[in-house]
Amino acid sequence: MSKSISFFVPGIAIPKQSYRAVHGGGYTDPHVKDWQDTVAKSANLAMAGKDMFLGYVSVEFQFFLPNKRRKDWDNLSKCVSDALNGIVYKDDSQVIMAHIEKAIEKDEPGVYVLVESQDAE
Repeated sequence: MSKSISFFVPGIAIPKQSYRAVHGGGYTDPHVKDWQDTVAKSANLAMAGKDMFLGYVSVEFQFFLPNKRRKDWDNLSKCVSDALNGIVYKDDSQVIMAHIEKAIEKDEPGVYVLVESQDAE
């Protein structure tokens, strides 16, 4: 039986676009930081009492969006996978397989997260 963790993060998913360089450093949109903090808090709750994944993992992200406004799947998943760094797994470079879905759900937007170990037990 493989090790796995799953949880749902309620809220409107915010895509993480390319890092913007500005004079004196970089800039990340505050909405992106807030969404990553929300995902990180849910991940911390789900991981309470569990060990971080240290080997290879697969991830499944199911995004439930409030409208049909264009949001690229890769930018949505980047924000979530970065938020899981240091909580669910050491670094998102451990992800060797990903499954990402988007659906419209006006009443309960958010993201369902599933992370599974891909290492032999």
